[in-house]
Amino acid sequence: MNFLQEIFKNKWVRFIFFLLVCLIILLIFYKLGHVIGLFVTSLILAYIFDPAVDRFQKVFRNRSLSVAVLTLFIIVLICFFWFIMIPAFFIETTKLASDMPEYINRISNSVVPYFDNTLGRFGISVPKTFDDLINLIKANESFLRDLGSRIYLPLLKFFQKTFSSIMNLILSLLSVVVVPVAWFYLVRDFDEIKIKVLEIVPIKWRPTLVRHAKEVDFVVSNFLRGQITVCLILGLLYGIGMQFVAQVPMGFFLGLFSGLIAFVPYLGFIFGISAGLILSLLKYGDVLHPVLVLVVFGVVQALDSTVITPKIIGDKLGMNPVIIIFAILVGGELFGFIGILIAVPVAAVLKVFILEGVEYYKKSEYFLENDLK
Repeated sequence: MNFLQEIFKNKWVRFIFFLLVCLIILLIFYKLGHVIGLFVTSLILAYIFDPAVDRFQKVFRNRSLSVAVLTLFIIVLICFFWFIMIPAFFIETTKLASDMPEYINRISNSVVPYFDNTLGRFGISVPKTFDDLINLIKANESFLRDLGSRIYLPLLKFFQKTFSSIMNLILSLLSVVVVPVAWFYLVRDFDEIKIKVLEIVPIKWRPTLVRHAKEVDFVVSNFLRGQITVCLILGLLYGIGMQFVAQVPMGFFLGLFSGLIAFVPYLGFIFGISAGLILSLLKYGDVLHPVLVLVVFGVVQALDSTVITPKIIGDKLGMNPVIIIFAILVGGELFGFIGILIAVPVAAVLKVFILEGVEYYKKSEYFLENDLK
């Protein structure tokens, strides 16, 4: 025992030991990715809802009762979506499908001749009938196949990786039960978990750990809770604008979905405005309604840039959109859908430690030494 204590006094031995522990943890994460993914999802949800439970606890004086009340509220929301929103979505989808032949007719009779006349001046012909379209597709089959492989194969690979086996599918179905149960107990005992974790940290490291934990909590909570709030507000604004101002088919659902995927910079905006323009052209075949779609997205985007995001998130995250997109792509490639969910919070945490490391480096003797011989 004394022999081991003597060995661990060497800082390089401690460093190698720490490195080996990290590698073992990473290997465990790699081998048990799906199982750990369920736990991580539950933990993230517990972290997101912890402030809400704390507020309920001030009213009900009991944490278990507070979690039960919050759970009941979430169940009511789920029932609302299940019994009202989902049937409405299917009604809108059915109506859109039944109106599609009329939309295609309108395009054939008005939009196609316009483009045919315009592009005909440059020697480009536009297919006028369905048979012409089929012939055009056949003539460019190799080009379209190559384009399709470049666009859809990465997406297909992502889904194949996420649900690559029967076991993955079983784990996905199991998560419907495991995640809510694990979330309930984690959010109930969240404060105790933090205390227990701190108790096993060496006393001399606790002040540093607490300081870093507060910095990480500030960044991550600001992103998770703030971004969720921003996405919901954007979804409602896009949905109301698309449904009642631009009067786009399925406008509310398209707008709501555009807001919910806005956690990826520009993705919600690009998807929503593209779908809105296409459906407004299909239904009305005029200029007014596409312009109204542009106005809706322009106004909401201006509100988001000047009011919504600055008030809710501000500059606290401090991460370039390119870094966010890169983090999401890396997270999705390594860990699938769970990786996409945790990519930005992990990047935000890494940013805290990287900045700390840079500050430490700038204060080091190596950086400050002045050898100009």
